[in-house]
Amino acid sequence: MYNKKLINLTAVVIAMSLALTPAMTVCAEDTQAPENTWEKNSGEVVVNTGDVTNNSSQWSAVYAEGEGTVVVENGNATNESDEWRATCAHTNGTVEITGNAEGGRGAVSVNDGTVVVDGNVTGRTGSGLYVTEDSYMIVDGDVTGGANVDQTSGVDGIYTDGSSTVIVEGNVTGADDGVTVVVTDLNGETKCACTTCSANPCTCDSNTGDNKNIVVVEGTIKANDKGVYVEKKNDELINCNIPTIVVYEIDAPTAVAGNTEEVTKYLEEHVQYIVKNTTSAGIREVYGLNHTTVTKVESISADVANQTATKNEQKETLLTTTLNKAFKVAVENGYELSAGDNVEMVDLGGGVYSIRLTNNNGGITLVARLVQVATPVATTTSAPANNGGSSETHEESQEEAPALFAIFSVADGNLPEVLGAVRGGETAESVVRPVATVKASGNLTALQYKRAFIDTIKNAPENALVRLETSVSYCIDKEMMEALASRPDVELNVIFPVANEKVSVTVPAGYDVMSLLDENGYCGFLYLNSVFNK
Repeated sequence: MYNKKLINLTAVVIAMSLALTPAMTVCAEDTQAPENTWEKNSGEVVVNTGDVTNNSSQWSAVYAEGEGTVVVENGNATNESDEWRATCAHTNGTVEITGNAEGGRGAVSVNDGTVVVDGNVTGRTGSGLYVTEDSYMIVDGDVTGGANVDQTSGVDGIYTDGSSTVIVEGNVTGADDGVTVVVTDLNGETKCACTTCSANPCTCDSNTGDNKNIVVVEGTIKANDKGVYVEKKNDELINCNIPTIVVYEIDAPTAVAGNTEEVTKYLEEHVQYIVKNTTSAGIREVYGLNHTTVTKVESISADVANQTATKNEQKETLLTTTLNKAFKVAVENGYELSAGDNVEMVDLGGGVYSIRLTNNNGGITLVARLVQVATPVATTTSAPANNGGSSETHEESQEEAPALFAIFSVADGNLPEVLGAVRGGETAESVVRPVATVKASGNLTALQYKRAFIDTIKNAPENALVRLETSVSYCIDKEMMEALASRPDVELNVIFPVANEKVSVTVPAGYDVMSLLDENGYCGFLYLNSVFNK
């Protein structure tokens, strides 16, 4: 456990080691290391400045083993061999890499070891992270696991067991699985609900409050097979030996899976998904979420002269939910809410939404968007005359919602017809399209406009031309564009004012309309004009 004090530590060990063979679970540096390269349990604290590159095939670039052994590497750690590690901490040893770590295998922490990497970790041909036996691994950046040397199978972004703590702030990518957890029975321990955090599985050490048996990925797990895979070695291991797994998003053909149906069902119900909130304004309240607190080792402060070291920690509370568990979000007046592609969102009225994760892919981000844009309207007021005999006139600005749209409708019969042209051929062929006309002369809010647009597109006759006319230059958002993309037979004609003149823009039927959205999921009318009226 990483609750041992790093005080009066006596030793470093820099470096060099035999790596794990596929069947081994320990760092075997001590068996074949060159003489005087490091001494096990020598009790030094060492700080190195600059990058470390190891081109040998038998040692880690940075290595620490033994109680009181601390290595702080202020730079990058690289192993050029495709079979050996960038860094390893073993048997209470501690390593911090302030840059990136890259090797055939990435970073390893076993038997109460601790590794902190401030940058990214890359395993070119092996796992990105390997963490077992009550060890700690903290990575601020991204983690990547590559393919095996023979290129016949992939490997994991993270490999760990049911006892250790892994916290990754960035994304995790595995050529095979994203995160693999192989749960073993260590010393007959079970990791069930404890009195300190009242969680099941336990997310803390009941004696210290530190993390225990938890895997956290604050970014996206990307994999070619399974995002999260858990294997219990025998049926006697109860489910609470499975570590707490917390993730923002999973991008993989299979999100979660176990080696038995029981384990798979447990994962589907217990993986916790981080709910992110990128909006500083607009969201009034969020309630009904879990609170998962993790302790991160930010850095190691090492005093070489006095042979002491201390850990610098930061506690962070993550808001999470589980599959099919509903929570509520309230937004301020004039805002609407979006939460992601994998949720069911119900508008309860009064600015309150119920949100429920409907699949194990996660990716929940709360975004409050201002839907009623205010425009200043000048009014004139007169003040009484002063003793000097003159009166004063002031202009004050009042805010009111602009009039956007009055009605969206599709006539049931006798639709007007217009001549259009089939694009793509050398000769334009005249065709007749039914028209669904949209007029803008009323006082709908932007949210009403959005809903009416989507309904109009969905209900338009086959091969229709949907005409949208507005009183202001406005935009189309992602959900509206998705509705249009679902109707490749529909042609969209947008008419809007620019400098007191009406501009008409036509988006051809079948166009890749999703490509028109900007990074925030919006497409303005002026941008449409720049694309289609060149």
